[in-house]
Amino acid sequence: MSAAGRILGQGQRQTARDLFDLFALDRHWKPIDRFVAEISQAGTGFPVDIFRQNLAAIPWMDLIDECDMLEVLPPYERVAALDLKRFFDDVLRRLMP
Repeated sequence: MSAAGRILGQGQRQTARDLFDLFALDRHWKPIDRFVAEISQAGTGFPVDIFRQNLAAIPWMDLIDECDMLEVLPPYERVAALDLKRFFDDVLRRLMP
């Protein structure tokens, strides 16, 4: 149970961490859409459609507490779940064919 009284689901902490990793990749190394395009051109067979579907299906309300509890080291800053949702909405738009 979280400090806000929500029952935390299994796997939500890892989902929050994975999303933060993608956020950091985009902000500090290379935009996700460019990264995906490059690895696809390199022949990885990256499943872009499935990636988009999974991003669109993220249960953001369930991740609020997990995002708040992430431990983030400098130079990275803590990111709220709503900010991540806005960010990934933009990523989805950039990944559209």
